[in-house]
Amino acid sequence: MSTNFIKPVTTQLCMAALLAGLSLPVLAVDWGAAKAAEVPMFFPGQTSLEWMYGKKNHDGAGRYKKRKKNCRGCHTGDEAEYGPKIVKGGDTEAGPLAGRNGFLNMQVKAANDGSNLYLRLEWPKQGAASSKQDADNDTKVTFMFDDGAVEEFTAGGCWAVCHIDSKKMPAAKGDGKTKYLGESRTNMTRKKGGADKFKSDGDLAALMSSGVYLEYWQAQLNPGQPAKVIDGYILKERSENSTATVTATATEAGGNWVVEFSRPLAAGANQKALSPGKQYTVGFALHDQNTEGRYHLTSLQYTMQLDGGDADLVAVKQ
Repeated sequence: MSTNFIKPVTTQLCMAALLAGLSLPVLAVDWGAAKAAEVPMFFPGQTSLEWMYGKKNHDGAGRYKKRKKNCRGCHTGDEAEYGPKIVKGGDTEAGPLAGRNGFLNMQVKAANDGSNLYLRLEWPKQGAASSKQDADNDTKVTFMFDDGAVEEFTAGGCWAVCHIDSKKMPAAKGDGKTKYLGESRTNMTRKKGGADKFKSDGDLAALMSSGVYLEYWQAQLNPGQPAKVIDGYILKERSENSTATVTATATEAGGNWVVEFSRPLAAGANQKALSPGKQYTVGFALHDQNTEGRYHLTSLQYTMQLDGGDADLVAVKQ
């Protein structure tokens, strides 16, 4: 009997991945050997970067401004209290979304094979909120990181790109701004953020060349469908790369979402080089329950290193 039509299982898997628009990781990661970091994800409401600098509402504003404390230095352990409280409405949430979950724990693992970085994120799925804000995506999970070039991100994590004029925030006009860094504006104010006071194209290009931007990866998830992945950078706005070099797979396991990202360690266009021994600042955002804009859950800032070190997340080489 002819066996020409019989293909090895690995070939079938590769073909399935190509048909799904994905690429398979080079390494079959032994996640059992990777140490997990538990990352609390909580609802931040309308606490923008501008809010953080306002002493009237934020009693830690002085410590933060003088860099005597960063967000985790003051608030580690507060996430499980703050998220469920803020999501109900109040001074830092003027428009609560009924049914919105305010807190969950995300388990994060990392590994590398000398050529690629791998991240594994797992968290419990939640029921629907009262309003389906994002009709296209059940869930979006985002990973942001920096190599120390953005001082505000080192101090404040995700709050470095969350502004009072961002989408669904108090000073937003129309759809509001996407995520952006204050370094991209000629002037920032506590009441209006950076608005359209952009620096010149030449100045922005110089900032990019010197590494003053954040890299982000995002997986867009819907039950029973392959993950859609985008990658890009944040400076003047959230900008998507024309061709993604990050890959992502998603599975639903025991009531949880499990997402695995991978990216070459070598930097491509608009990407940060990933080098052993260097410490990176990372942050996570989760738009589950069909939410968008500020109705996400977010983490405080964490640290990551490759191969070894004392970071929160260590991508051990396998």
